[in-house]
Amino acid sequence: MTATVFTGVTIDNLPGSFRLFFEYSATNEYCGPPDPGEPVKKALLTLAVETGALAYPLGGKCPGVRPTVEWTYSPPCGSALTGATIQDICAQGAGLCTIPADVLANLDKSRSYFIKEFRAKIETAIQPNRRGKGSKSSLVKDGADEFKLAATDGPIDASLQPALAPDQSFVFIDPVLNEKSVVTSNLGARGDWDNVHFKEEVSLGVFFPGCNSPLVAGLDQNRCLHLHESWLNKTPGANLTYSRGQKVLWYDLVFHPGEESPNGPASINNGEALGTPSVTFPTKPFGKDLVLWVESIAASKDCAPTTGAGGLDNTARPCRVFPQGLFFTPR
Repeated sequence: MTATVFTGVTIDNLPGSFRLFFEYSATNEYCGPPDPGEPVKKALLTLAVETGALAYPLGGKCPGVRPTVEWTYSPPCGSALTGATIQDICAQGAGLCTIPADVLANLDKSRSYFIKEFRAKIETAIQPNRRGKGSKSSLVKDGADEFKLAATDGPIDASLQPALAPDQSFVFIDPVLNEKSVVTSNLGARGDWDNVHFKEEVSLGVFFPGCNSPLVAGLDQNRCLHLHESWLNKTPGANLTYSRGQKVLWYDLVFHPGEESPNGPASINNGEALGTPSVTFPTKPFGKDLVLWVESIAASKDCAPTTGAGGLDNTARPCRVFPQGLFFTPR
């Protein structure tokens, strides 16, 4: 079953027409990992499932939410602006234009200046836990196969891994300690991290993949959210990400209502601790209320060109922002 709600917005007081189309979809989507290829590893994980050692099914599809935004830009006739128009646009608000003041003042009012590109920055905030419950997060960069991780933040604690789990499958990951921003997609190529997990308290940390502990099937039922730009370097394709033609950043931040307004998440990314110290487990602090900001920066000429380089007018090939699913476990 799928359900979709969409909203469209068109802004016409720019040089040209800028249109936003919002689509909020609930659908069954690929939620990996794929079945392992090696017979021995597959047999071990099959045994783990049959003996109840896993807290959730392995692989396949599961319910996801996709808050996708499409945007298009149609430039004015001739893709050019007069000097007078540029001055009028920049006069609408302080800091609206990056043109030096002396250059702006000396523009020839009657001359036409051609638009070379149009860029948009769209930000989406996700609060992964209920207010006052707190959560912990982990970042993962996938390795060459489903059992090897290239990197994690924080570190892996292998002492809590199930005995039957091969290599680094179902490992426990200590929480990220401080606020940070990371690049997860760069014009379609993989960024520094592939996926992020947020586990609601009470929890020592996050298990990978899927957030919940396979050692306590049916008991570790705390809410967990996970978001992927790519799955195990295979889906949507080797070294590809769901977001194309965009630079995508994730901000893992402490939630303070209204703190980001009006300057966005970059203005509040100051390295604040994501948890409070724990005497019993110093490396696994008590989680705070967190927020994940997803920031997409794209130029209309870069948005998913079908062949060759894209043009300034991208109405035939819109930028798709946040095209991947958000998943919640347990499910």
